[in-house]
Amino acid sequence: MNKILGFIFLISMYFGLNEANGCYQNKLEIQNKLGPNRILKIRCDGSPDIHWLKFNENYLFPLRYAPYKFWMCQITHWPTKQPYIYDLNAKLGPKDPPCMYGFRSWIAKVDGVYYEHNKIKPAKRLLGWTKEGTNTPEN
Repeated sequence: MNKILGFIFLISMYFGLNEANGCYQNKLEIQNKLGPNRILKIRCDGSPDIHWLKFNENYLFPLRYAPYKFWMCQITHWPTKQPYIYDLNAKLGPKDPPCMYGFRSWIAKVDGVYYEHNKIKPAKRLLGWTKEGTNTPEN
């Protein structure tokens, strides 16, 4: 009887500590905060789909069945007739502590792309947008 209670105790401790480790699941998200009537296009390598986000929409990468450990995406918006792009590279991390990756969010705004890690605000600005066909950030 004591062996069964000990076994149940170990199993409950394992699952309890696993839930309480404070790590976010590996999640990658892109948000469109460009402004009303501004569309954001997302195209990722290895995926035939192109996603179009309206203002205040977000796209959560389908990582549960993801065959890739590294995502390379290009996000595009059109402030004028000339498209502006940002090349986004994201790596999936381990699910166990030390929680290096967790919940990562890229936020597209007019002045550039911002990055937020584990929902810690304020988001940090990365590089600005690049005109398509050039390699220099605009702002």
